[in-house]
Amino acid sequence: MPCPERYYCPEGTIEPILCPSGTFGRRTGLEVAIHCASCSAGRYCNGGVETGLCSAGYYCKLRNAEPNPNNTGVTGIDFGGPCPTGHYCPEGVLEPLPCPNFTARLQTHGANVDDCGPCPAGMSCEDGSLTILCPRGTYCSYGRSSVLCPPGTYNLYEGKTQLEDCLPCPAGKLCNRTGIIDPANYDCPPGHYCLLAESDPKSCPAGTYRGLGGGTNAEDCQACVGGSYCSVGAVQPIVCDSKTFCPIGTGLPAPCPGGSYCPFNSSEPILCPEGYYCPNSVDQPVSCSRGYYCPAGTSLTIPCPLGYIGRETPLRGSYTTLDESCESCSPGTAAIALKDTFALEPQHQNGLFPESLKMDIDAH
Repeated sequence: MPCPERYYCPEGTIEPILCPSGTFGRRTGLEVAIHCASCSAGRYCNGGVETGLCSAGYYCKLRNAEPNPNNTGVTGIDFGGPCPTGHYCPEGVLEPLPCPNFTARLQTHGANVDDCGPCPAGMSCEDGSLTILCPRGTYCSYGRSSVLCPPGTYNLYEGKTQLEDCLPCPAGKLCNRTGIIDPANYDCPPGHYCLLAESDPKSCPAGTYRGLGGGTNAEDCQACVGGSYCSVGAVQPIVCDSKTFCPIGTGLPAPCPGGSYCPFNSSEPILCPEGYYCPNSVDQPVSCSRGYYCPAGTSLTIPCPLGYIGRETPLRGSYTTLDESCESCSPGTAAIALKDTFALEPQHQNGLFPESLKMDIDAH
C-alpha cells in the first residue's frame, strides 16, 4: 500500500516515518525525507502537518517546528525567532515589522504596533527600527525627534535630553550655525570680536583693527597707528594717502588744511615753512615767487604792498617777510606787476598823473 500523508517510506521499511519537524507530507507515496515539504512561512509544522500560525512576538520563516522559534539554527540559516528590538511581530508574520518613525521599542518580543512607545529622552528614533543615543550637537526630549543645538551653543556628548545641555560657546568663538559639536574650529574672524554665546560677530570699531581671529572683546581691537586709518571691522591699517593726514586711532583720513602740507603716510599736518605757501590739500609746499612774501604757515602768497616792488634776490635766500622780500620803489618810478618799475615823466613826479596812467598803475 502507498505511504500515507504526513509520512515517508524508504524502500523496505515496515512502518512509515513521520516527516521531520518543520516539514509536512502533503501527499501520499513519499519515499525519502527530502520529499516532505518545508513548513510555510509564518507557520510551524509538527507531526507531519502544518500545525498553526507562528505566535505573536515571533517571526517564522521556512521549516519552523515551533510557534515560538529560537533564532538561527546551527546551520546559520535564519528560520525565525523572537521579534527583535525596534520591531513588532503579529501572529503568523514572516518578517519583523519596523516600529513607526519617531517611536521606539527597546525590548524583544513586540507583538503589535502598540508595543512601540514614545521615544525615550536622550534617544533618537527618527528610524523607528533603530533607536540610538541622541547624536552630539543635538538634544532629544521625551517623545520628540532630535533638535539641533541653536546658534551660539554646542554639545560634545551623545544622549543629551534638554536645551540646557547645549552649552554657550566661549568668548572668542563664533558659533553661527545650528548643531555645533565642538567650537574649537569656530574662531571669531579677524577684524571682529565675539562675546560669550555669540552667533553674530561684533566689528572692531572705527579707528581700531584686529589682524588675528579669536578676539573676545573690544579691547582686543588695537588702535590704528598714526599715518594710517582703520574703518569698521578693519583687519589691518590702510596707509593714509598724500594730501590727507591720519592721527592715531582714526577711522577716516582728514583733508590737509591750508597752511600745512601732508605727504604720504602723514599722522599730522606739517606746518608750511617760511618762504613757501600751502593751499588746502597739498602734499608739498610751493615756493613763494618774487613780488610776494610767505611767512610760515601761510596758505596764500601775500603781495608786496603799493609803493613796493619784489626784490630780485631776497635778503635771506627766500621770500619770507615784507622787508626781506619787498623794497620801496626808487624816487621817480612806479611798480609794474610787482616786479618791474618804469620812470615817471618829470611833470608826473609831483604825483599829478593823468587818469589813464592812474588806472594803469592801480591795475598793477
